[in-house]
Amino acid sequence: MDTAIDVLQKIWGVYKEIKDGQDQFHATYSRLQELLEQLRDMEARDALVQSQLLTKYVGIARRFLAYLQRYSERNFLSKVIKQGQMLEAVAEFNEELEALFQTFHLAMGAHIVEKGRLQEEQMNELMRGVRILLQGKDTSGERWTKQEDDSSEHHAILTRMCSQVNLAQASSDFHALIWFLRNGEDEQKEQAALALWELCDEDASHIDTLVDLECIEPLVSLLIAGTEPSKVYAAKALRCITVDEDKEAAVVNAGAIPMLVALLRSGSPEQKDAASGALWNVSCMMRHKSMVSSAGAIPLLVNLLRSGSDAQKWHAASALRELAMDARCRVMIAAAGGIVALIKLLHSGTVNQCDAAVEALWNLSLDEKNKRQIASVGGIEALVEQVKSGETDEHRQRAASALTVLAQDDMNDIKIGAAGGIEALVLLLRDGNEGQKNSAAWALSALTDNDDNKRRVVAADGISVLLSAISGGSVIQAEKAVHALRDVTELEENHGAVVENGVIVALVTLLEDVASTPSQKQHAAHALFHLSKNSDMHSMFVVAVAPLVACVKSEGDAVREFASGCLKAICGDDEDIHAAIVEEGGIEVLLQSIRGGTEVEKANSVGCLYVLSDNGDFAGQIASLGAIEDLLNLLRGGNQAQQEGAAGVLAQISMIEEYLGTLVRCNAIEAAIDLCNGTSEELTNQVTYMLSGLSDAEGFCEIVGACNGLEPILEVLRAGSEFAQESASLVLGCLAEDDDIMERMVDLEAIDLYVELVSSSNARLSEHAAFALRNLAWENTENQAKIVEAGGMEALVEVLKTSMSMTQKDRTVEVIAWLCVEKEYAIRMAPLAINILIQTINEDNSDNVKDWAVDSLIELSRHRENAESVVNGGGIEALLRIAETDVETHQKYSLDCLSNLAREVSVCPKIVEADGVRIILDRLRNGPMDQKRVAVEVIVSISYAEVGQPFVDAGAIEHIVEYMKQEQPSLRQPACGALENFAEYCPDSVKIILDAGAVESLVQVLKTGAPLDGDDGEDDDDNDGDDDNDDDEDDESEDEEDDEEGGAGDEEAGDDEGEDDDESDGDDDEDEDVEYSETLSAADTLAMLCKNVEFGAIARDHARVAGVVQACVEILSSPVVEKDCVSVLKLLGALSLTDGITTHFVAAGAIAELLAIATDNELDDDVCEEALAVLATFTGNRPCRVLLQAMEVVDTLLRAVKKRSKRVKKNARLVASKLQADAF
Repeated sequence: MDTAIDVLQKIWGVYKEIKDGQDQFHATYSRLQELLEQLRDMEARDALVQSQLLTKYVGIARRFLAYLQRYSERNFLSKVIKQGQMLEAVAEFNEELEALFQTFHLAMGAHIVEKGRLQEEQMNELMRGVRILLQGKDTSGERWTKQEDDSSEHHAILTRMCSQVNLAQASSDFHALIWFLRNGEDEQKEQAALALWELCDEDASHIDTLVDLECIEPLVSLLIAGTEPSKVYAAKALRCITVDEDKEAAVVNAGAIPMLVALLRSGSPEQKDAASGALWNVSCMMRHKSMVSSAGAIPLLVNLLRSGSDAQKWHAASALRELAMDARCRVMIAAAGGIVALIKLLHSGTVNQCDAAVEALWNLSLDEKNKRQIASVGGIEALVEQVKSGETDEHRQRAASALTVLAQDDMNDIKIGAAGGIEALVLLLRDGNEGQKNSAAWALSALTDNDDNKRRVVAADGISVLLSAISGGSVIQAEKAVHALRDVTELEENHGAVVENGVIVALVTLLEDVASTPSQKQHAAHALFHLSKNSDMHSMFVVAVAPLVACVKSEGDAVREFASGCLKAICGDDEDIHAAIVEEGGIEVLLQSIRGGTEVEKANSVGCLYVLSDNGDFAGQIASLGAIEDLLNLLRGGNQAQQEGAAGVLAQISMIEEYLGTLVRCNAIEAAIDLCNGTSEELTNQVTYMLSGLSDAEGFCEIVGACNGLEPILEVLRAGSEFAQESASLVLGCLAEDDDIMERMVDLEAIDLYVELVSSSNARLSEHAAFALRNLAWENTENQAKIVEAGGMEALVEVLKTSMSMTQKDRTVEVIAWLCVEKEYAIRMAPLAINILIQTINEDNSDNVKDWAVDSLIELSRHRENAESVVNGGGIEALLRIAETDVETHQKYSLDCLSNLAREVSVCPKIVEADGVRIILDRLRNGPMDQKRVAVEVIVSISYAEVGQPFVDAGAIEHIVEYMKQEQPSLRQPACGALENFAEYCPDSVKIILDAGAVESLVQVLKTGAPLDGDDGEDDDDNDGDDDNDDDEDDESEDEEDDEEGGAGDEEAGDDEGEDDDESDGDDDEDEDVEYSETLSAADTLAMLCKNVEFGAIARDHARVAGVVQACVEILSSPVVEKDCVSVLKLLGALSLTDGITTHFVAAGAIAELLAIATDNELDDDVCEEALAVLATFTGNRPCRVLLQAMEVVDTLLRAVKKRSKRVKKNARLVASKLQADAF
């Protein structure tokens, strides 16, 4: 521990030395600057008669500058070591400067001497008057400031002194004053401190100048080292100076707080007086409060409260008031006995003391413990007494405000009431001035949350006083008075006095007054809400209906809640109130509240509508305004009160036949069934009553069955209230008319029961069961699983096989179609259903049945496992036959199914053999666009399977090209793919493709095509793992082999290298097929055509004329989609086989785009490799080589590919070698 203390002391010593050095440097700088300014002034007035002063000044300045120059050139460690020598040198310079400063003053002339004499006389005069000056009244506030005393004697003295002196005649006087304050003898310092205090006290405009001249530090120094009077003057001066936060901070930073506290502890009475005043001012800023308390000031200030002079008590109370704004200080003041001392001061203090004490207690009461302590030591009684009989208006107002704070504690509410506080505040609100009334109203609003105090307000005739404040007081009076009145009306026993005083009318007036604040309206509405709970007063509320409706319509949330609650309460059985609400547009307003109000407001509004809807006309009006959906939303998602009210209104509307259809369309039946066994008896009563009205609606039985409503209705019948049982029995009677619903009443295992009923010999029963299963299976995988588990597949297929009812087949095959959506069930369904579905297509069934049968085959054929079964069962022939019908849905669905089947290569020859070419081509020629699109997809698959020649022979190419022209962008990819497959697998088709204008159409696709959304350039084929995932060793070994073969000079670099086998191995799931963009497909097809040995040159020429060069450059210059980019780059390679086209690419700016792609580190190696391969090919073109050499790209390329794969590096070296070889 001793070592730690030694270290801290050493650090402190070093710090003090550095700080002293800084201070001495600053002092030297200030002296030099002051001398320079004075010398300039003398020169300007032609008074610089002794030139040796200037010479001496220059010499001192030069020597000081030279020393600083040498010192600044030292390193940091050297500076620290030389710190002591530097301090000595600076001290010597300071002594020389002080001597020069004195000499300078002597040289200023006789007028300076005279001015000094006058100043000394003025100081002496001020010293004689200092003991009686500034003893008068000071106003309370955040800081002490000079105020004139009411005493005529003091005022006369001040007037006489002000007429004799003017201590701010010139800035040179202030310089001299500060110099004496720093350097004079004790008596001179004393006189300077006195003069400085007088200057600040008499004219606050001097303060800034004196602070700028650094008067604070010498004043603070006098607090310790000065004479006894000097300490007084210094403290008073510091009190005057701290007029704002900046100066307060400067005083505190100078170390004044500990010294002021020391004076407070052991100083003379005058020193304590001055120190307590200064501490008052330095306690204003929050960050200084803890410093004052930490210095031990709080107990000393509390002692002054007990035994100090009047001024000391006032200063101490004011300082404690400021400190009490800090939570920690509040605790310390209470612990030091400050609360008791302040309360005593309230009983015996002067006006200023009492004002400060009240405010201090107010701040202290922000602490919960302090509130109780204030109450326990008689503070409440003292404050109440101040409210009753305080010496000044301010006393009474401050006391009322303090009671407001104390009232935040419930126990204090009781004590304030018991001490007569309510009565005193009511009188103050009635008879006080504006400020007192404001405080009294505020205090009453804080006290009336206590029932006894509510009664006291009435007993003190407070209601009339509160009403007067509401109607004629200030905004704050009206707001707090109506707040108190709101509390008073909460007790029903006070309602008699409320009626006598006409409170309802006054509250209504407040609601209607456009000048009322939102808070006033809120309290008024709340008070009316309290009164509305008293049914005996409802007849008086007719006048309140219009403003209450207006409030619900347009006021804030809280006002709307109370106003709607009031309307709900006063509705009751009073028909006049009902009529008034409707006449004022209340139904529309209440519906608006239901749609957008708060939860409370919604409950109140729907409750009011429930009462109104008991009148059939009003119920119809509610429905006609579009309320049904809003009420159902509340019924589904509201709280209990909202649900009860909404169900009640809907029950009344359901009795009106006109709105049954709307209720059914809005799913009101399902909503009611969901809540049959609701969270309350009232809710169950209302929803079953609602179902009884809905039971006459068309489709009621089916809806109840589909949403499993039977069990809750039965449960209501078993255990509901008598009212609910009556409604439920009616509902069940209606449901019993339907055989299907009746069966489900017996067995609530619904799905198992429906599966069983599907096989029933009762056709209608089976039909209804199938229909129910259809609804359950619709987009519901969980229900589909249950149907399958219950044996639904077998049952449904059997019904489809044997049924003679078309409706039954329709329902059955639709369920089968839904079950086939899930792959697992489709695989299981295939062996059971495929033959039956094909048979259904072939037989004389309805169009709807056939459509569902084909739809089922579509879902089954999505999975390769089922394709062979469909084919072997004669599915292709059946599908082709139905495609030839005139029913458009048959045509579309059959093509969809054929498209799925054709994805299996082995199926394609069978489609061709089954005369599929003719039928598919017919759809391509004559079908609508959606059928043409699917027909092209089928042709893509068949041509890929290398059996597409019959389509070529049948003229499909011309129609595909025509389709490509007609189809919208983003849907032309299959056509591009079909042409590519024809060009690759049907050699004789290339010329036909060219003659059909395909090249021009493909170029147009390039220009307008769109890449796949979200295409990130990654290969989607999960079986492709040979390109990007090759490790470095594979690349290295491959490149070593390439190097041995000699890559330089290979004009087609990159054409074959590094190409990975992306073809599927045949085991991929159909859901993992790779998608291609239009751009990619068009580019691949064009590349295929342009590389054709026989017709490639023609294709290239057609492409050039069609604008392929610009199209490719624009694609390459756009944000790169890597798959598209690779295909376009391959197209460039194919086009470059014609040297003239390469020249066009160079002219179009392709070289820059190729270089950008080749050097883009964000792109995959495949893209960069292809771009470099194109560049290598382009280098065979002379203009291209010239351009590349001019661009000096070799080093850039080689650096860019430094971290690339070996194949990329190889192509880069190839480009470089060609350029370098040409250069040599």
